[in-house]
Amino acid sequence: MNRKRYIVLSISIIVISIFCGYNLYVVSPRTFLDQEKTFIYANESLNEKNIDDLIDEIEKISNNMNIKLDKENINKLLKNIKNLYVVSEDSFITSKMEFVTIIDPGYRYIFYLLEIDDYFDEVGEYYSLKYSIKEKLNLKKYGIDAIYMTHHKGNFILSTDINELKKVEYRNTYSNKWTIKNLNENIDKNLGVLILNFEKEKIYDFRSLVIGTEYKDKKLYQNIFLETIPGTSFINAEIKNRSLEKYIDNNVLYIANSDYNQLNNFVLKIVKRDKSLQLVLNLWQGVLGVKLNDLINDIDEEMIFNYEKNSGLIKLKKNDNFQKILPEIKNYLKVPIKIKNNMIYIGEEELQVNNKNEYKLKKNQFLYLDKNSENLIVEGIAIKNGLFFHLEIKGTMLKKYFKKLILGGRENDKDI
Repeated sequence: MNRKRYIVLSISIIVISIFCGYNLYVVSPRTFLDQEKTFIYANESLNEKNIDDLIDEIEKISNNMNIKLDKENINKLLKNIKNLYVVSEDSFITSKMEFVTIIDPGYRYIFYLLEIDDYFDEVGEYYSLKYSIKEKLNLKKYGIDAIYMTHHKGNFILSTDINELKKVEYRNTYSNKWTIKNLNENIDKNLGVLILNFEKEKIYDFRSLVIGTEYKDKKLYQNIFLETIPGTSFINAEIKNRSLEKYIDNNVLYIANSDYNQLNNFVLKIVKRDKSLQLVLNLWQGVLGVKLNDLINDIDEEMIFNYEKNSGLIKLKKNDNFQKILPEIKNYLKVPIKIKNNMIYIGEEELQVNNKNEYKLKKNQFLYLDKNSENLIVEGIAIKNGLFFHLEIKGTMLKKYFKKLILGGRENDKDI
């Protein structure tokens, strides 16, 4: 009996020692995510997340399109990946971005190391996917000539460009605390988080874009944070009296901004960066005899448009400039438009107050979009140093989204 206890104890000590030794050996893949990364897609604890419903839905759509989805292999692959990252250091202005994929398989790492020679050939310090495997996967169909790989303390790092692997550097600490913060806030999202860093380009005063995505209950939810450089936000939704809120219904677009001057400055920045836009704007202003910034500044906080009724309202501070261009707007939009008491009325019939409206605008909310026919709801809220958006997609629109994903971004909706 004592001998059995000794054997069990010895085995336990060996297992614990291996476990502890492995944990000391591996490094967190987060240590590769430094400030140089402009693009980061991350899905952490992937093998613990339940996305069976999502795969089932995509499988149904694939079958309707006569495209076979290998559901069994997909599930097997996802269960073998603990953490997944796709990163790039390239500028968003370049015509082509190169990406690196970092895979943390957890404790399976040791076993995969033993199988490297079955799938990869050595190329100096790196590995290249075997020709037979590339042919089997038909990678040329996707424009991929080669896949290169290296490994580092618990992580496999892959890219179609061997030079991109050389750029990936391990850091002893989490050097990018801002990225880590966003990863922690979105760690539970079963479709992961996309983080775009605009610090290199300073694109239109934006610093970053963070999109967390989750699929549940046959709906796709996205939380989007667009961070701006302090003091440059072009939206201010601190509005005390929202007189158009009472018209909110299905199929409406509601926009509110207490200071359209900032929005005007933002629009002008975009125009100045594009000579063709600048030319169009100058011609438009020359023909109409009214400057765009004068029109924008004449808007008084709120506007609303009902897609179903093709009708809308725009509040004005004064109507002189809009009166000048009213004939041109009527010809362009092909719908009845009139201006009365500093209000623009769009459409055949005036909007009616919705007494059954259960939706209440949130504090500092500047956007509400409800496209009921396409099953899309968008909320936009102005917060400190940025804009927060919440999207809810379901039904027909979600099917179109998945189909486009299956087709690799190509547009084709015939089968839905």
